[in-house]
Amino acid sequence: MKYILVFTLVFFTSCNLFDSGKPDNSTPLLLIEEIQLVISEPSGLSLDKEAGFLYCVNDPPNNQVHRLDLSGDLKLTLSYNGDDLEGICYDPRDNSVWIIEEGRGQLIHLSESGNLITQTDVDYPLDSKSGLEGVAYEASTHSFLILKQKDPAVIIQIDSNLVTQNSKQINFASDISGICPGRNTGEYLILSSEDKRMFEWSWERGLIATYRFDIKQAEGVAYDQDTDRIYIVCDADAILYIYNFPEA
Repeated sequence: MKYILVFTLVFFTSCNLFDSGKPDNSTPLLLIEEIQLVISEPSGLSLDKEAGFLYCVNDPPNNQVHRLDLSGDLKLTLSYNGDDLEGICYDPRDNSVWIIEEGRGQLIHLSESGNLITQTDVDYPLDSKSGLEGVAYEASTHSFLILKQKDPAVIIQIDSNLVTQNSKQINFASDISGICPGRNTGEYLILSSEDKRMFEWSWERGLIATYRFDIKQAEGVAYDQDTDRIYIVCDADAILYIYNFPEA
């Protein structure tokens, strides 16, 4: 009976490795700190580097936009109340923010205080099983990258006139749940909540590197180039995780 059990475990383990089809080439991020937030179900994260703030949104039923300091303390809740908020990105041109309304398939532009400036339908086919998730602002081109979460996972390119220009399907992750500018111009950090992975990626080069973390439901990421700190927010437990890249 003992040998049968051992054989069964080996067999199923082998099957799982074979079915995955891909070796794990990821390296672990270096955890610095975990901070419990007072905001429930935070989803989406963005950095205002000059002022030292993080912006995040939270899921229904709250659907609000919050400003935190880098220690995770709540400093301000903007006036906007949404329907189904997911991603957010800070715009340094005027201290405004852009957010994703998942259910409506829209990119929303808000003033610094939370007043509505524009709402734009994202020109990409969506369905009820997988909606828009994250958004990142590219300062060099004043453009945006928006995520469609899964089935399939897609990155959508929006130009400075808020017109959809291009899209790319992602085949290296089960889902994509958060995005922010990365270490170099044109590079991004992308989260997968299901895979518990963070990917370095660019439109031109594709997948650059893969990192792993142990977070139950990672749905927002921000990166500070000056301190090399990565901020990841956990929707399920309302925790802000702070990481460094592994040493080369």
